[in-house]
Amino acid sequence: MKRCDDMKKKGFTLIELMVVVGLIAILFGIAPIIYSKYLNEERLKDALSKIKYDMQYLQSLRQNKTSNYIIAFRKSITEGIDVTGVNDSEIKFDYVCFEDENNDLIADISEVIIDPFDSKKMMYDFELSETKLLAGGLKLYPNKIFENINLSEIKVDGVTFTDYIFRFSRFGSIERYNGTTWEELENDMMIELSLYSNDSVKKQMKIAHLTGEILIQN
Repeated sequence: MKRCDDMKKKGFTLIELMVVVGLIAILFGIAPIIYSKYLNEERLKDALSKIKYDMQYLQSLRQNKTSNYIIAFRKSITEGIDVTGVNDSEIKFDYVCFEDENNDLIADISEVIIDPFDSKKMMYDFELSETKLLAGGLKLYPNKIFENINLSEIKVDGVTFTDYIFRFSRFGSIERYNGTTWEELENDMMIELSLYSNDSVKKQMKIAHLTGEILIQN
Protein backbone atom coordinates (compact mmCIF):
# COMPACT_ATOMS: atom_id res chain seq x y z
CA MET A 1 0.00 0.00 0.00
CA LYS A 2 2.83 2.38 0.87
CA ARG A 3 4.52 1.72 -2.50
CA CYS A 4 1.30 2.57 -4.33
CA ASP A 5 0.96 5.82 -2.42
CA ASP A 6 4.56 6.76 -3.29
CA MET A 7 3.87 6.24 -6.99
CA LYS A 8 0.83 8.49 -6.82
CA LYS A 9 2.90 11.20 -5.18
CA LYS A 10 5.47 11.07 -7.99
CA GLY A 11 2.87 11.53 -10.77
CA PHE A 12 1.15 14.69 -12.13
CA THR A 13 -2.44 15.58 -11.60
CA LEU A 14 -4.64 16.51 -14.56
CA ILE A 15 -4.68 20.15 -13.44
CA GLU A 16 -0.88 20.26 -13.27
CA LEU A 17 -0.63 18.84 -16.78
CA MET A 18 -3.12 21.39 -18.07
CA VAL A 19 -1.10 24.22 -16.48
CA VAL A 20 2.11 22.97 -18.09
CA VAL A 21 0.46 22.61 -21.51
CA GLY A 22 -1.00 26.13 -21.16
CA LEU A 23 2.42 27.62 -20.32
CA ILE A 24 3.99 25.88 -23.30
CA ALA A 25 1.24 27.25 -25.56
CA ILE A 26 1.83 30.76 -24.24
CA LEU A 27 5.59 30.45 -24.83
CA PHE A 28 5.03 29.22 -28.38
CA GLY A 29 2.68 32.16 -28.93
CA ILE A 30 4.98 34.94 -27.72
CA ALA A 31 8.31 33.50 -28.88
CA PRO A 32 7.83 34.52 -32.55
CA ILE A 33 6.84 38.05 -31.46
CA ILE A 34 9.93 38.42 -29.26
CA TYR A 35 12.17 36.98 -31.98
CA SER A 36 10.66 39.28 -34.63
CA LYS A 37 11.23 42.31 -32.42
CA TYR A 38 14.81 41.21 -31.80
CA LEU A 39 15.46 40.83 -35.54
CA ASN A 40 13.97 44.26 -36.26
CA GLU A 41 16.10 45.88 -33.58
CA GLU A 42 19.21 44.26 -35.04
CA ARG A 43 18.26 45.40 -38.55
CA LEU A 44 17.73 48.95 -37.33
CA LYS A 45 21.09 48.82 -35.58
CA ASP A 46 22.73 47.66 -38.84
CA ALA A 47 21.04 50.50 -40.75
CA LEU A 48 22.18 53.09 -38.22
CA SER A 49 25.67 51.61 -38.31
CA LYS A 50 25.70 52.14 -42.09
CA ILE A 51 24.70 55.80 -41.68
CA LYS A 52 27.30 56.17 -38.94
CA TYR A 53 29.96 54.70 -41.21
CA ASP A 54 29.02 57.06 -44.06
CA MET A 55 29.20 60.10 -41.79
CA GLN A 56 32.55 59.06 -40.35
CA TYR A 57 33.88 58.51 -43.88
CA LEU A 58 32.85 62.04 -44.83
CA GLN A 59 34.57 63.32 -41.69
CA SER A 60 37.79 61.59 -42.71
CA LEU A 61 37.60 63.06 -46.24
CA ARG A 62 37.01 66.56 -44.89
CA GLN A 63 40.14 66.44 -42.75
CA ASN A 64 42.30 66.32 -45.87
CA LYS A 65 40.41 68.77 -48.11
CA THR A 66 38.76 72.18 -48.03
CA SER A 67 35.66 71.06 -49.95
CA ASN A 68 32.16 70.91 -48.48
CA TYR A 69 31.37 67.29 -47.68
CA ILE A 70 27.64 67.11 -47.14
CA ILE A 71 25.13 64.56 -45.97
CA ALA A 72 21.55 65.50 -46.81
CA PHE A 73 18.50 63.65 -45.45
CA ARG A 74 14.97 63.62 -46.81
CA LYS A 75 12.73 66.41 -45.49
CA SER A 76 9.62 64.31 -44.95
CA ILE A 77 8.03 60.96 -45.75
CA THR A 78 6.89 62.30 -49.14
CA GLU A 79 9.79 64.63 -49.98
CA GLY A 80 13.08 62.94 -50.68
CA ILE A 81 16.46 64.23 -51.87
CA ASP A 82 16.77 64.95 -55.58
CA VAL A 83 20.02 64.13 -57.36
CA THR A 84 20.74 65.97 -60.61
CA GLY A 85 21.36 63.39 -63.31
CA VAL A 86 18.97 60.81 -61.88
CA ASN A 87 16.05 61.23 -64.26
CA ASP A 88 13.57 58.94 -62.56
CA SER A 89 10.61 60.48 -60.77
CA GLU A 90 10.03 57.28 -58.79
CA ILE A 91 13.36 57.59 -57.00
CA LYS A 92 13.48 59.85 -53.95
CA PHE A 93 16.59 59.37 -51.90
CA ASP A 94 16.43 59.11 -48.12
CA TYR A 95 19.97 60.42 -47.81
CA VAL A 96 22.86 61.35 -50.06
CA CYS A 97 26.56 61.96 -49.35
CA PHE A 98 28.25 64.33 -51.76
CA GLU A 99 31.10 66.78 -52.27
CA ASP A 100 29.45 70.12 -52.99
CA GLU A 101 32.00 71.38 -55.53
CA ASN A 102 29.71 74.20 -56.76
CA ASN A 103 28.62 75.30 -53.27
CA ASP A 104 24.99 75.25 -54.42
CA LEU A 105 23.73 72.57 -51.98
CA ILE A 106 22.45 70.58 -54.96
CA ALA A 107 23.62 66.99 -55.21
CA ASP A 108 24.83 66.22 -58.71
CA ILE A 109 25.37 62.62 -59.72
CA SER A 110 29.04 63.40 -60.42
CA GLU A 111 29.49 64.80 -56.90
CA VAL A 112 28.06 61.83 -55.02
CA ILE A 113 30.76 60.08 -52.98
CA ILE A 114 31.72 56.52 -53.88
CA ASP A 115 31.85 54.00 -51.04
CA PRO A 116 35.42 52.62 -51.01
CA PHE A 117 34.20 49.17 -49.90
CA ASP A 118 31.59 48.34 -52.52
CA SER A 119 32.41 51.02 -55.16
CA LYS A 120 28.78 52.20 -55.22
CA LYS A 121 27.58 55.76 -54.94
CA MET A 122 26.48 56.76 -51.45
CA MET A 123 22.86 57.66 -52.24
CA TYR A 124 20.10 55.53 -50.80
CA ASP A 125 16.42 55.11 -51.53
CA PHE A 126 15.16 52.83 -48.76
CA GLU A 127 12.14 51.76 -50.84
CA LEU A 128 14.18 50.69 -53.86
CA SER A 129 13.62 46.95 -54.30
CA GLU A 130 15.34 46.28 -57.63
CA THR A 131 18.31 47.54 -59.60
CA LYS A 132 17.56 50.65 -61.66
CA LEU A 133 19.40 51.55 -64.85
CA LEU A 134 20.00 55.31 -64.87
CA ALA A 135 21.10 57.68 -67.61
CA GLY A 136 24.61 57.08 -68.90
CA GLY A 137 24.50 53.40 -68.01
CA LEU A 138 24.85 54.01 -64.27
CA LYS A 139 23.15 51.39 -62.12
CA LEU A 140 21.43 52.14 -58.83
CA TYR A 141 21.36 49.15 -56.52
CA PRO A 142 18.99 48.54 -53.61
CA ASN A 143 20.68 48.25 -50.23
CA LYS A 144 19.24 45.36 -48.24
CA ILE A 145 20.34 47.02 -45.01
CA PHE A 146 17.52 49.55 -45.44
CA GLU A 147 14.83 47.09 -46.56
CA ASN A 148 11.49 47.74 -44.77
CA ILE A 149 13.04 50.60 -42.79
CA ASN A 150 11.89 54.21 -42.72
CA LEU A 151 13.61 57.42 -41.74
CA SER A 152 11.42 58.69 -38.93
CA GLU A 153 12.76 62.10 -37.97
CA ILE A 154 15.82 64.21 -37.32
CA LYS A 155 16.00 66.66 -34.44
CA VAL A 156 18.61 69.20 -33.41
CA ASP A 157 18.51 69.89 -29.68
CA GLY A 158 15.03 68.33 -29.56
CA VAL A 159 13.62 70.53 -32.34
CA THR A 160 12.48 69.28 -35.76
CA PHE A 161 13.62 71.42 -38.72
CA THR A 162 12.64 71.58 -42.38
CA ASP A 163 16.19 71.27 -43.72
CA TYR A 164 18.29 68.25 -42.88
CA ILE A 165 21.57 69.21 -44.52
CA PHE A 166 24.80 68.86 -42.57
CA ARG A 167 28.46 69.37 -43.35
CA PHE A 168 31.68 68.66 -41.48
CA SER A 169 34.41 71.07 -40.49
CA ARG A 170 38.05 70.18 -40.85
CA PHE A 171 38.15 69.37 -37.13
CA GLY A 172 35.20 66.95 -37.25
CA SER A 173 32.46 69.18 -35.86
CA ILE A 174 29.13 69.53 -37.65
CA GLU A 175 27.29 72.53 -39.09
CA ARG A 176 23.64 72.65 -40.16
CA TYR A 177 22.18 74.57 -43.10
CA ASN A 178 19.26 76.61 -41.75
CA GLY A 179 17.71 77.45 -45.12
CA THR A 180 19.78 80.60 -45.59
CA THR A 181 23.29 79.98 -44.34
CA TRP A 182 25.44 77.52 -42.48
CA GLU A 183 25.25 77.72 -38.71
CA GLU A 184 27.49 76.21 -36.10
CA LEU A 185 25.53 74.47 -33.40
CA GLU A 186 26.04 75.33 -29.76
CA ASN A 187 28.46 73.20 -27.79
CA ASP A 188 25.93 71.05 -25.92
CA MET A 189 23.54 70.45 -28.83
CA MET A 190 22.85 66.91 -30.03
CA ILE A 191 21.59 65.72 -33.40
CA GLU A 192 19.07 62.87 -33.06
CA LEU A 193 18.30 60.61 -36.00
CA SER A 194 15.51 58.01 -35.69
CA LEU A 195 14.72 54.99 -37.84
CA TYR A 196 11.79 52.63 -37.49
CA SER A 197 10.84 49.32 -39.04
CA ASN A 198 7.53 48.31 -40.57
CA ASP A 199 6.68 46.69 -37.22
CA SER A 200 7.04 50.10 -35.53
CA VAL A 201 10.25 49.17 -33.72
CA LYS A 202 12.27 52.37 -33.35
CA LYS A 203 15.96 53.08 -32.77
CA GLN A 204 17.95 56.29 -32.45
CA MET A 205 21.41 57.58 -33.17
CA LYS A 206 22.79 60.65 -31.42
CA ILE A 207 25.60 62.82 -32.77
CA ALA A 208 27.56 65.25 -30.63
CA HIS A 209 28.05 68.10 -33.10
CA LEU A 210 31.20 69.51 -31.51
CA THR A 211 33.24 66.31 -31.52
CA GLY A 212 31.34 64.47 -34.25
CA GLU A 213 31.05 61.46 -31.92
CA ILE A 214 28.22 59.17 -33.06
CA LEU A 215 26.41 56.91 -30.60
CA ILE A 216 23.73 54.32 -31.42
CA GLN A 217 21.20 54.09 -28.62
CA ASN A 218 20.39 50.64 -27.20
